[in-house]
Amino acid sequence: MMNYRFATHEDLPALVQMSRQAVANFRARGIKQWQGGEPNKDSLAAGIDRQVIHVLEEDGTCLL
Repeated sequence: MMNYRFATHEDLPALVQMSRQAVANFRARGIKQWQGGEPNKDSLAAGIDRQVIHVLEEDGTCLL
């Protein structure tokens, strides 16, 4: 079963990894988005605290 939910601090490592991969992909493609140092661990943690980041999970596994 799929569930769309607010991210928790347990999701933070996966969110940081995903954002780093996106930054590298954007850079390789000449896209300037996210090249100024954000999102980073602190900004993602703040977004989790403000409940503005969501994740998708299936059967308890976070798919982001």
